[in-house]
This record gives sequence, C-alpha cells and structure tokens, in this order.
Amino acid sequence: MKEHHNQIVARRLDDLRGVTAYAARWNEQAWRIAVCLHAGLHGEHAGERMLAADTAASAIALADWFAGEQLRILPCGRHAARRAKRDEVLALLADNPKGITARDVHRARIVGSADEAHTLLAQMEAEGELTGKDSKPETGGHITRTFTKARK
Repeated sequence: MKEHHNQIVARRLDDLRGVTAYAARWNEQAWRIAVCLHAGLHGEHAGERMLAADTAASAIALADWFAGEQLRILPCGRHAARRAKRDEVLALLADNPKGITARDVHRARIVGSADEAHTLLAQMEAEGELTGKDSKPETGGHITRTFTKARK
C-alpha cells in the first residue's frame, strides 16, 4: 500500500499534474476497499487478523481500475468547462467588438488570475479563434495585446 501511495505521488508530479486533486484520493480508496475485502473475508474476526498481501493487491487492482475510469471520463467535464470559458470570452467580445485584453477577461471573472487570462487568450489565438494585436501608447508605457474575433 505504501508503494502504491508513493507511485501515485510520483505520477502527481508528472503525468497526473492536471488531476492531482483526484489522484490524491486513490490510495485512500485502495485502503477503504482493502478494509471491505478483509472484513468480507474474515467477518467478525477481521480485527484479529492482519491484512493479507493478496487482499491488499486485490484492493489496489480495484482502486487502479477506478482511477483509470475516472481519468477516462474527466476530460469530458474538463473540455466542457474549457469550452464554457471560451464561450464567455466570445460573449465578452460580442459586447466589445473593438477588442478585449487579458485584464478585461480577468475583470469579467472568467478566470481567476491575470496569468490565466493571458494563457486562455493565447490558446484561443493559437487555435485560430482570436486574433491578437500589440499596441504601445504614444506616451510610452506597457505594450498591450488586444484580441478580436478571428475572421475565418
């Protein structure tokens, strides 16, 4: 069980980075399943017996199956959430046809931070949904990237 936990921790730093909140519970689930299997095998005497390695292995197999199914269905919800944010950006653009900035997206509470706004707008531009144009005030100052809806 400890090895299972450590493997999940290592993967949370790598391929599970985007679903770490879910992955954090997988070993806990394996323990719960192990307790249920152990109790099912030993009944009222379960508390008097050690958890067998094969019972733990079976619990891990079940928990890993669940984790795989969870990973399979998570992208659907994540895709819908990502699409909803993009639709909100396009709605904001409909109200501001001259263009929007990352600051506008953040102020509209479409995302939680300015960095997220920059990332979202850059992704939408890279995928051809938006067109970005940099401008610098004549009096000096920071360059601002303004986004408009891409012409197709």
